[in-house]
Amino acid sequence: MEDESVAAGTVVYTEPAGGETVEGGSTVNMYIARSKRDNMVSVTSVTGLQVSEGTADLQRQNLVVSVVEQPSSEAEGTILNQEPAAGTQVRIRSTVRLYVATAMPEVVQDPSTSDSPSSGDGARWSQEITDDNGNTWWVDVEQRDGHVYRVDTGEMLW
Repeated sequence: MEDESVAAGTVVYTEPAGGETVEGGSTVNMYIARSKRDNMVSVTSVTGLQVSEGTADLQRQNLVVSVVEQPSSEAEGTILNQEPAAGTQVRIRSTVRLYVATAMPEVVQDPSTSDSPSSGDGARWSQEITDDNGNTWWVDVEQRDGHVYRVDTGEMLW
């Protein structure tokens, strides 16, 4: 039992209580003091490490790891970012999301525009974009009317 008033390993009390008479072979329960367990941990920084090393570090802290692959020019398997950030206090067994570098996607021209020039209307390519939170990913884009649009959403990027 948790008891900070005595040293860990000390008998706090017994059932039946000390001094009581019992029959031979009876069970006596001993309640032993242990130190209070801390169920919070400060998340270790694993950004820049290889995913296997970072995962092992976090698992040693009793944290659960979730991996999100992200195309990047960094070496494959490199941890690009983590959530929650290093130094954040979390409960043990909380999940830490690791954003891990994967190979850059191959740029392939759309067959419907294969006769199109490499620039100008009709040109398509993959483009790395970054949102307001600093997250980056690759999307397919195309040029139309002098502007660049995301292929999946039709949103004009510039």
